[in-house]
This record gives sequence, C-alpha cells and structure tokens, in this order.
Amino acid sequence: MKEEPVRLGEEASPQNEELLLSLEARLHQGTDKWQRITAIDLITLSPSEAAITAMIYCLNDPDSDVRFAAVEGLGKLVNPESEAALADACHDSNYFVRKAAEEALRRIRAARA
Repeated sequence: MKEEPVRLGEEASPQNEELLLSLEARLHQGTDKWQRITAIDLITLSPSEAAITAMIYCLNDPDSDVRFAAVEGLGKLVNPESEAALADACHDSNYFVRKAAEEALRRIRAARA
C-alpha cells in the first residue's frame, strides 16, 4: 500500500511540541547517525513547521543515510517549503538520495493535483 503525503494541519499540542524540541536537539547534537534517523522518523509522525525545518536541516547531514531519511520524511508532507528542499535534494551527491527525492516530489505533486 502506498503512503499518501500528509497535509499540515494544526500546530502540535504542547506535549508534542516538547517532544519535537527534544528530537530536534538530537538532530543537531547527535553524533550517532541512527539516533538522527530515528529522530527524523519520529518527527515525521507529528507534522509541523518545526518538523519540516528540522528535516530540511538534515538534508545537509554528512551521512547519506540521514539525508535519505530526511528526504523520505519530507516526502510524506505536502508543503511548499519541503517541496523546494526536495527539488534541491534531487542534486544530492548520493544516487539513492537523489532518486528518493525525485519519487517524493512525484508523490507530493500527484497528491496536490
């Protein structure tokens, strides 16, 4: 079953916002790529402007697995800011990141049509 992109709705609840801030800290301070990837996966579950900003930040991560996870996360959200970032990710140095970005853009554009 294909996943449909999620449209951003209301802002996260205060509890979710606190969790999101904790996860964002892991993205910025974490040295373990698996912590960063897990944080991206969890942030995707609570779509908000802050989540998008955090995932866009991860598109510049030195590890291609983290960039891939960020592309996958952004591909689940219908948002102009994520769409622009995914367009840039289509030029990533890693083949798999580029292909995931292209597929994510196709999904978002199809959901918007």
